[in-house]
Amino acid sequence: MRQDVPSKANTDPPPRPRLVTGDCVYYRHPETGDPHHGEVAAIGEHGFLVDADGGGEHRVLWDRYLGHRKRKDQRYRVVDRGEDGLLVEDESGKRLYVHGHRGEEMTKSMAISGHDSSLADLVMALSARVVELERHVRSAE
Repeated sequence: MRQDVPSKANTDPPPRPRLVTGDCVYYRHPETGDPHHGEVAAIGEHGFLVDADGGGEHRVLWDRYLGHRKRKDQRYRVVDRGEDGLLVEDESGKRLYVHGHRGEEMTKSMAISGHDSSLADLVMALSARVVELERHVRSAE
């Protein structure tokens, strides 16, 4: 006779916040549990290392992350343009795909004097992505 084994609870970790080194975040102190803020120095599988606001470094587990105080300014370079989006690269060489329509009329109308068209393409693609996400949120309500 087979004994029923209780199903395992979902052991998938909760989604990690999107951090980059240089972000300033709020977190719960690893020892006292008090909220603090500091700059992210390194990111790992189980948490991140933060340069604390009062000095020193702390290892902070993901469940003690509270939120962003300020995100690091990031600059992207357009690597490739396609019909449905852009491939961009940040300063560290990490590549991201930005989904969005890239129409020639929109690109010309968004041209920013003194800047190359790749900046206008990126702004246009990001705007298209925001509109797409807003539509998705409205349809889910």
